[in-house]
Amino acid sequence: MPNADPLRLFWFLPTAGDGPRPGAQEGWRPAEFDYLQQIAQASDRLGFKGVLLPTGPALGIAQKPRDPDTVGRDFVDSRLVRSS
Repeated sequence: MPNADPLRLFWFLPTAGDGPRPGAQEGWRPAEFDYLQQIAQASDRLGFKGVLLPTGPALGIAQKPRDPDTVGRDFVDSRLVRSS
C-alpha cells in the first residue's frame, strides 16, 4: 500500500559561504544576509518545507559559519519566517 503522506524536504542555508563545490575558491560567495534570504525565499517558492541551519564546525571552508542563533533571529526579525 503506497504511503499517502508527502515527502517533507528541507533545503540547506550555506552559513559559511557557498560555491560550486565544497572547498572551491572560484565562484565562492560569502554568507551575507541578502544571499541567505534569496535562498530561503527560493526554497519556499519551490515548495520545500523549510531550511536547515548548520550548527557544527565547518571544516575545509574559507569562512567561519555564521552563528545559527543569529541567522535564525535575523530571519524572524525580517519577517521572512512564515508559520506552517
